[in-house]
Amino acid sequence: MNWVIGVDASTVSVAMVATPVDDPSRIIMDKFKLHKGPMGMGEAQRHARYFVQRILSTPGITSLPVICIEAPVLARFNPQTTIKQAMVNGAIQVGLNVPEIEALIAVPPATWKKSVLGKGNLDKPGIAAAAVQLEPRVLSLGGDQDLIDAWCICRHAALLWQRTEQGMSS
Repeated sequence: MNWVIGVDASTVSVAMVATPVDDPSRIIMDKFKLHKGPMGMGEAQRHARYFVQRILSTPGITSLPVICIEAPVLARFNPQTTIKQAMVNGAIQVGLNVPEIEALIAVPPATWKKSVLGKGNLDKPGIAAAAVQLEPRVLSLGGDQDLIDAWCICRHAALLWQRTEQGMSS
């Protein structure tokens, strides 16, 4: 069975959610806080690799065709934030670089919001409400906005994979 992963990373924490391509109600999740500096980058890399290994070692999961990670947001007034986000994002991508993953895609927030929720400029409460409407089991994420975002990013990965599969079979 094909599974996909969505990753929502910030400068202080990383949320990861995996679901089967065709069943968004089956959720495996993880969230961890990052230390500052190089130590945090190493943690992000190791934790991302561990999460992928955990998913692939689950019985019945045969591949991870697509992983989507939220692209760093361009901070208008503080470029240091963008630089820190890019560093975390890069460390995670290194950790996710394993042969079982066919595609690792950085996706801007407005893109996954539009693709999954129908509106690219939803705020945090709007994202949570729309996600629960799509899949009531999102409530099992305990209202954690980072995990909800990761679930939505994961659904975007599933949609990309489904479109790819449909395009290949036509």
